[in-house]
Amino acid sequence: MATRDEIDRRRFISAFGIGTAAAFAGCLGTEPDEGSDELVVTSSGYPDTIHPLEHLDTEGYFVSQWTYSSLTRMDHELNVQPDLATDWEPENDGENWTFELREGVTFNHNDSEVVADDVKATFETIYDPDSEYPGKGDMGDIDDIEVVDDHTVVFNLSSPDGALPGKLAGEFGRIMPKETLENDIDAMHNDTYGSGPFELEEIEEGSHITVTAVDDFYFEDEEGNPLPHADRVTLQIYPETSTEVNALETGSSHIMDTVPSNQFDRLDDNSDIDAIEVEGGWIFPVVMRTVEEPFDDNRVRDAFKFAYDKEEMLEIVVDGLGAPGQDNLLGPAHQHWTDIGDPYGPGAQPERAEELLEEAGYGDGLELDDPLYATAQRTPETGETAVLLQEQMSRVGVEFEIEEVSWDRFLSEVAGTAPFYMNSYGMRPVEETMFGLLAHSDGAWNREHIPPEYEDEFDQTLENAIATPDSEEREAYLEECSRIMQQQGGLLVPFYASRLTAASTEIENYEPDPGGLGLHIQEVNHN
Repeated sequence: MATRDEIDRRRFISAFGIGTAAAFAGCLGTEPDEGSDELVVTSSGYPDTIHPLEHLDTEGYFVSQWTYSSLTRMDHELNVQPDLATDWEPENDGENWTFELREGVTFNHNDSEVVADDVKATFETIYDPDSEYPGKGDMGDIDDIEVVDDHTVVFNLSSPDGALPGKLAGEFGRIMPKETLENDIDAMHNDTYGSGPFELEEIEEGSHITVTAVDDFYFEDEEGNPLPHADRVTLQIYPETSTEVNALETGSSHIMDTVPSNQFDRLDDNSDIDAIEVEGGWIFPVVMRTVEEPFDDNRVRDAFKFAYDKEEMLEIVVDGLGAPGQDNLLGPAHQHWTDIGDPYGPGAQPERAEELLEEAGYGDGLELDDPLYATAQRTPETGETAVLLQEQMSRVGVEFEIEEVSWDRFLSEVAGTAPFYMNSYGMRPVEETMFGLLAHSDGAWNREHIPPEYEDEFDQTLENAIATPDSEEREAYLEECSRIMQQQGGLLVPFYASRLTAASTEIENYEPDPGGLGLHIQEVNHN
């Protein structure tokens, strides 16, 4: 028999649209053309923009990955590989990096060659002192870029950075034409101006985006066949999970980018579908801003960490498909992850939580003035995590309301402003990028995740990790960053979710990466 708590959770999940409603008949979007080598990839959210300077969602990242090139790229095992750059070398312990560009690569919209001036213009635009582009700072402390010749460019950094090649492979490193950046930068909202394997064919807002393969792309597969293999790729949007699952089951689509955990077994049981689980690092943290009462008191933050039950959240929210969290940004899928242990335990320790609350002056209970803000519009996991946290904290006398907000309101009014809210972050493969964005005092997405009294210590430790060329020293510094975040920070990270995806058995060479912020499509083809 269901408990009252379970019933309340179901009601909340239904309100957030997390349920598995019946599929909408006749709403299966575009159909693959018979006899053509077309791929249909599905996702749940339409991109806010396809502009590579401004995109902030995975769907926007996909489109820019398919239509633009970067200096480097990461394969599905997170190894850095050549892209526009064929070779790179550090100098001065990584304070200066020289990249040699591939010759003969052209932008798809006008066939002009991609040269060092375009690289320089791209990063100078992102790193302009007056810019607010989300990629600013994401790719390291870039001071200036020197053009040596058309096919040689030097990145001069403010401090050594041994991980720069990997950082340039991320979603904000797409190379754009200097001419477009200087004369018509807003045009990239409506068309693509890259040198990637595809170019934009069609946009139907809210429904789908279709890209078409370009001629003479500069990569070949291992057998020497030209890439990409597919003639066209359509990114089809299905806000309803049931409709998206139905599209894959009926052959209307070929790849379902993200499979909710409660649908994974269903697809895994289908002999026509490959359901794929990859160790991942997507997190759904509870943010307690460390400059807001009562979260400016580490005893309160620690009480939350002792009171909540990570194992229960892992099992209920993602059906156990992941790894227990350690209230830290890095997880087992990161190449330089270190298991720092969990002094708070994977399960709840309510007695210790109550002791800390009493020490902090809340022996009679704590009722928060502000709600826990949550949006499940794009990440259903945040809604159920919020409800579970509410239940678990009530067991130690902490009470708060949950307020649902739209994605737009979350971005404009909640994130970085509210004292207490749910968030979600995709895995950044380069560990320093994850810490730099979310915990360094100058991080673009840091919202007082580290208390002010520990900012200097954290910043210096992270900067040491970035600067050292020694891999063992780097891991030691990253481990210390993890400990500061875990024991002093304002994030509850209950689990690291596995990357769950699925594909029709009619296709081959689909190799998803752990992060889920890119989708390697150029080598995928029908078998």
